[in-house]
Amino acid sequence: TSALGESYRSSTVILAVGRERRRLGLEHEEEWTGRGVSFCSTCDAPLHRGNVVAVVGGGNAAVEGAVLLGKYARQVYIIYRQDTFSRPEPVNVLRLEEASNIESMFNPTVTALNGEDGLSGVVLDTNHNGSNELALDGLFIEIGADPRVELANQLGMELNDKNEIVVDKVMRTSVHGVFAAGDLTDASGDLKQTITAAAQGARAATSAYADITEHPNASCQWHARALKVG
Repeated sequence: TSALGESYRSSTVILAVGRERRRLGLEHEEEWTGRGVSFCSTCDAPLHRGNVVAVVGGGNAAVEGAVLLGKYARQVYIIYRQDTFSRPEPVNVLRLEEASNIESMFNPTVTALNGEDGLSGVVLDTNHNGSNELALDGLFIEIGADPRVELANQLGMELNDKNEIVVDKVMRTSVHGVFAAGDLTDASGDLKQTITAAAQGARAATSAYADITEHPNASCQWHARALKVG
């Protein structure tokens, strides 16, 4: 990405800029990512075998993450600022309720992260067992992620109701010559994983190559476009 405002001409473009994880906006949140703070239960759950962890969030990803963590951690807290979960899958709620090592905490908000060179706990705006501090080995922030669609909006691409770029089976977008892959697309539904993004990237690259081969001189009006970067 250029900060100089240069223009680039290309026969094809692949957008693979992913999503931006929603954050709590707390001090040390970014600094301690990988040192107790995580945004992916699926990725990091096995690292917390025998530990005490918490999940922040109340949607399906948070509930599903808490259930997964319960298979590894000694104790799991799921902290949600509302008084009921936000439409998780019923089967995940059932698994959550059946787990003896998972405790649901409704209404508190995490107001601070404790620790020195990494996470050691959190501060809540309400008391839990006589204290507003909760000692933790890990905190999983599962409050959603937003597709990075600034370029998509500039190009006038079709988005779905989740603000994801709509692609076909070969990763073509609604704009001719522009492809997209990964978490910013609707290609893999709710399964936003590295393996699905990589597969989409391979398909998009193959499709883009096919377009370049078909239009080697970039003479087609649909496959030659200038992009302003910066």
